[in-house]
Amino acid sequence: SCLGDAVEGMKEASKNIASIQSSLKDAGFEVQTVRVATNSFEDYLSGSTDEVLAGLKKIEAAAEGVGFVSVGTVEERFDVLEAALSGHSEKLFFAAPLQLSEHGIPDLKQAKRIAESVCRLGAAAPAKTKDVPAVFRMTVTGNLQAGTPYFPGGCSKKGQEPALAIALEDSGLLVQAFQGAASLEDAQQRLYRTFADALQPLEAAAKRAADEVRIDYGGIDCSIASSSAASESLVKAYEALGMGKVGGAGTLSISAIITAVMKKLPVERCGYSGLMLPVTEDAGLAERASEGRLSIQQLLFYSSVCGTGIDTVPIEGSTSPDRLALVYLDMASLAFRLRKPLSARLWPVADKKVGEMTEVDNAFFVNTKVMSIDPEPVRLPQAAAVEVAGVDGEVTVLSDVPEALVVRLGQGTAGLALVMQNTGSTSWPSEISLRQDSDIVQDVPAAQAGEAVTLGLVFNGAPASSRFRLVASESGLEFGPVIIVIA
Repeated sequence: SCLGDAVEGMKEASKNIASIQSSLKDAGFEVQTVRVATNSFEDYLSGSTDEVLAGLKKIEAAAEGVGFVSVGTVEERFDVLEAALSGHSEKLFFAAPLQLSEHGIPDLKQAKRIAESVCRLGAAAPAKTKDVPAVFRMTVTGNLQAGTPYFPGGCSKKGQEPALAIALEDSGLLVQAFQGAASLEDAQQRLYRTFADALQPLEAAAKRAADEVRIDYGGIDCSIASSSAASESLVKAYEALGMGKVGGAGTLSISAIITAVMKKLPVERCGYSGLMLPVTEDAGLAERASEGRLSIQQLLFYSSVCGTGIDTVPIEGSTSPDRLALVYLDMASLAFRLRKPLSARLWPVADKKVGEMTEVDNAFFVNTKVMSIDPEPVRLPQAAAVEVAGVDGEVTVLSDVPEALVVRLGQGTAGLALVMQNTGSTSWPSEISLRQDSDIVQDVPAAQAGEAVTLGLVFNGAPASSRFRLVASESGLEFGPVIIVIA
């Protein structure tokens, strides 16, 4: 209720957390970080930005042995949030909740206030850095209740008794469960057994540790949370099931299976207890995003059956607060409509455009391509024949339009030489072939926009009339003119 109480509470929490950490280590569990979440700093701090920051620094100083501190929700003092995340603190976290209006619609005005702060933080931060972006120490939440141990969403509420809650880094267990699964049903059963066997002893140890310091036990947030190690990537687990690459058909179904299991585990649950898809914290997800297989809309789509929402996603630096606010609105609409907790962490990367790589040199951050808030128009590869010549003979071009190149071979002409130019604004796919019906005639080097490549068709014996197309090998997409050769 006042700063003095908050400082004393933090000192007590620090003492308790040291005892709990020791107890869990003695029970054989690795404690990666210890964190404390308080009720909103707006409940007990007021005054100028500097005055509130000074109060928060006193709370930080009292958090001895604590790695990170959430000072709860922020609904008014975005000046404090921006100052704290602009170099005045290295371990404070914030959650900015979106509430429903009296008409049952998420508050767009508040979403815009939050988006304005996020865009200012993005513009002020260097794109090339050795630090995880400070803007990821805050999140926008929808329907997230107090008590989750995952930061930045973790917070307490005024008057709530102290409690111990456990968060996990457990994607390695998911990989272990899914590798070797004979079917989706087998994967589901293996996942349940793997996590139940791992979490029940952890819960027993956590309850004992909480009892020793006489605080409540708040449960385990059973969410699948990634490691940045490629060997423990969610993608490795998903794709071990043989249903294709993450981002394609089947991804939602696998996500739903995982979340359903997490909701049934025989432990006390709290927080999200689902599946997290943090793009820049998972090597596989970062790679699939760079390949264009994941978008913000897809991540929201998957959130309908799994956990967090849109997590650690880099977006174009020029994104306007009005557009970003609508992403927050979509997230909150989904959260309240489905009665589940969701959140959104996005980083407008200063001076970066869609498709450019992030440049963060940090072990806890995986670089990926910057995403767009809105779906990009599909840009199909384009090609045109700019030169046509006969091999050991003459050819007559009967038609040369974007849709088709029709060529008649002269008597005795042994082949055809074509110069094909990339007339589009993007590069061709990396693997292309020239095909006659379904048969590959030759591989074609990828051309950047404006570049040209030379193709040669040599006919053995008397040539027959033929039809050729450029084909992207992976997708099967045909592009450029149909090349029709008339003998």
